[in-house]
Amino acid sequence: MSVHVGVSVFSGLGQETIPYLETVADPFQSIWLPDHLQSNLVGVMEGWTLASYVLARFQGKTVGHQVLCNEFRNPALLAKMAATAQVVSGGRFVLGLGAGWHEEEAHAYGIAFPAIQTRMDRLVEATSLIRRLWGGGPVDFDGRFYTLSAAQCIPMPEPAPKVMIGASGDTLGLRAVARAGDWWNHIFKTPAEYKAKARRLADHCEAIGRDPSEIRHVIGAQILIEENETRLRQAAERADVRSVERNGFAGTPEMVFETLCEAIDAGAGIVITGFADSPRPDGAVLFAETVMRWLRERYGASS
Repeated sequence: MSVHVGVSVFSGLGQETIPYLETVADPFQSIWLPDHLQSNLVGVMEGWTLASYVLARFQGKTVGHQVLCNEFRNPALLAKMAATAQVVSGGRFVLGLGAGWHEEEAHAYGIAFPAIQTRMDRLVEATSLIRRLWGGGPVDFDGRFYTLSAAQCIPMPEPAPKVMIGASGDTLGLRAVARAGDWWNHIFKTPAEYKAKARRLADHCEAIGRDPSEIRHVIGAQILIEENETRLRQAAERADVRSVERNGFAGTPEMVFETLCEAIDAGAGIVITGFADSPRPDGAVLFAETVMRWLRERYGASS
């Protein structure tokens, strides 16, 4: 067993995003970017423009989004954008895609935001359309939501990017992953929750006749890490440190390592780490010097 470790970027870093990555990205195998348009007057960078720069600046790193909102872009155009990113980067792009959740920003930008059932159905249909376009074309497509007429995607991406679906809902979300995903991105908080979601995903796969082992598990967590428990408690009280209660966990290096090992042993092949103290580099540096080194010693590194 081996493990791939990437670093994610908090959407609110704005213009501090690139200086932060310049400081912390080197030890990580991949870089994962947000896809938001606005957030309470905090600076937010547009995800695709940012990805174009990051692919060019950080040569050798896999780059993707955690994850793109399907409602923000026409999926045929998205297929072309992803194909171009894959070709010019030499195969370093992953298409992370989800149904979206931030209704307020969609409405602010005049983007329709239907009910979750419809968004999930649109997501699944979009991935089908995207995969067909990556075959080059011409493609005719007459779906429930999307239509193509002799559409072409040349140059073709070879290999086609992996499609990572971000979803955790027991019924609609994980069913969409089973139907449409090469990879599954789960917002990780505890090993027990992840294991339960993984079992539910396997059930959905078996219901449609798909082998659950075909889907690579990607766990993504915001982490608050400090050298000892005293400093951990102090950091949690700081105004410039974000809470990880809803989207991650906190711990000393030893605690973080043990938590991630339990998830990896349960099937997680890719770990995406964000840090609650960014744009300060302290958490990412401490993680890389301790937890990442221990993970590599125990599991080795994978692509």
